[in-house]
Amino acid sequence: AFSDNVVWMARIPLPYSCYQPEEVSASYRATLKYLKKYSTIPVPTVFACGLQSNPDNKVNATYILMEKLPGHQLPTLEQESFEPDPNDLVLARKVHQQLTDIILQLGM
Repeated sequence: AFSDNVVWMARIPLPYSCYQPEEVSASYRATLKYLKKYSTIPVPTVFACGLQSNPDNKVNATYILMEKLPGHQLPTLEQESFEPDPNDLVLARKVHQQLTDIILQLGM
């Protein structure tokens, strides 16, 4: 976290759980750049990245340093009865609308 309220996070693929980590990271970065340029979908800004194969990479690991977007984890909506909680329906409707907006932008 920085004094200007910008928070960075690191995305580092684990070698034993990611097939072709350099290619995946390069594709992820390119996708974020494309979405930021051609859509209004909120995506993090990439500040720096490095590939493990780059001899100038002092970290010796593939990484992406990017902005951490504000937000929170969605609660689990559990169906305990056949009468849904009206608050759960409002939340579900909002999430579905946001996802619909994103899908429509991706389809253009």
